[in-house]
Amino acid sequence: MTALFCLFAILLLCSLRVQRKKNGFSSDYMSIESTNVIKGVFIVIIFFSHLSGYIEVTSNSDIEFYKLIADVNQKTVTPFLFFSGYGVMESVKRKGISYIKNFPQKRFLRVFVEFDIAVIIFTITRILLDFGKKSPIGAKQFFLSLIAWQSVGNSNWYIFAILSAYLLTFISFGICRCKKYPSVVLNTVLMIVYIYIFKYYNITEPHWYNTMICYVFGMWYSVLKDKIDKLVMKDAVWYPVTLIFIGLCIWSFYFYRKYFLLYEISLFLFIISIVLFSMKVNVRSKIYAWFGKHLFPMYIFQRLPMMVLQRIGLAQKNEYLFFICSFLITVLISAGFSKLTGRLWSFKIKKRKVKSL
Repeated sequence: MTALFCLFAILLLCSLRVQRKKNGFSSDYMSIESTNVIKGVFIVIIFFSHLSGYIEVTSNSDIEFYKLIADVNQKTVTPFLFFSGYGVMESVKRKGISYIKNFPQKRFLRVFVEFDIAVIIFTITRILLDFGKKSPIGAKQFFLSLIAWQSVGNSNWYIFAILSAYLLTFISFGICRCKKYPSVVLNTVLMIVYIYIFKYYNITEPHWYNTMICYVFGMWYSVLKDKIDKLVMKDAVWYPVTLIFIGLCIWSFYFYRKYFLLYEISLFLFIISIVLFSMKVNVRSKIYAWFGKHLFPMYIFQRLPMMVLQRIGLAQKNEYLFFICSFLITVLISAGFSKLTGRLWSFKIKKRKVKSL
């Protein structure tokens, strides 16, 4: 599997167009196109991480490979949270209170509805796979899965986290009437309280909440971006010094992951290191950008073909063919799902406009 990963990575890397800024910085390093490429890279890493749950890892190279992925651990989702918080804040800066008024429908409801559609698809698949047997999914499990608190075979904790972040955003920005600093400060306070409650009362496993602060980091980066750019880009010395310092901090915090606060700081530094890299290196890829653009279906549906193909025995017979089929089916499902839901939301928007006339 390690060899397959290397081959797959090389093939995808061939699609990258890298332009290093020798005498300057990329002005659009936080653009949608740039961030989609970064998200696309990490969704592929997550795919390989999930793959380990469906195949038997035996060779030494595979064991070491998955140890490496385990070390990266929850950091793989931090760019998603960071760029989501950044994107929300950028939209607020452009549209103001009108964006927050429509936030429940355009952000929260859309993710919630699309996730529930995915849960229903997973449920039907599980029932068909166990046709003639006792249903493996109870009513309680199914309904709790609809709110991402439990699972029917799909990934769920990240969806619960992002929906919670959206809810806190709507509350904080609504109360502060989208005033920039008060809104972000209140959102930060509410997020810290949320994390503290989940941690103190041990409500869920740590990965349900320990990366959520990255969403707030994204908002703060949006607010302070101009000042950060002026500071980091002002001369040729400051940038490499900053990058080296962050690298050393991440390395040192790696050995103290049992301390919650240091772990949170390491997440922040991990994100900033990615941002600093994208400042200086302009990376473009139509393939990775597509993965990033279709992040939700690529994330939520990748377990579906894995589950089915494992049940029919392909994972046990040929893990390489299992990987290829799982990935291709995930891409096809993602493309179809995005097209279907895109039409659904477009129809709903048109219908609402007609009613308002």
